[in-house]
Amino acid sequence: MSFKFLFLTITLLALVFSPMPGLAAEGWVQCDPTKTIGQADSCDLCALLATVQTIINSLIELAFVAAVGLIIYNGVMFYFSEGNPGKVQAILQNLMNVAIGIAIIIAAWMIINTLIRFFAGSSSPLQFWNTLNC
Repeated sequence: MSFKFLFLTITLLALVFSPMPGLAAEGWVQCDPTKTIGQADSCDLCALLATVQTIINSLIELAFVAAVGLIIYNGVMFYFSEGNPGKVQAILQNLMNVAIGIAIIIAAWMIINTLIRFFAGSSSPLQFWNTLNC
């Protein structure tokens, strides 16, 4: 087993198993099915929106962790490329793809947030993408 493979394997495993606060803090489902509608923490529309919000925030967080992992991976591959022009070009293309992916995630978040703010009424519990007022 080469040093490169061992180093990359350890780095990727450390990234995969690193704690992410969004996934570890609470469960994804934001209601208590034993309570009737109208009580605090009951399974109503607000709880559904909170669950969707938690899942989306966790997926966005996971996407950024994956992007950082890919940047680190490509940085290590660049270090071990030994100046090979073909490898360097492929690594730079991978880094460009990561940057484009991050830009797409941010743009999609901003577009959806703008649409929610535009179409949601003033009495709607969902005024912003990341805040919920129930």
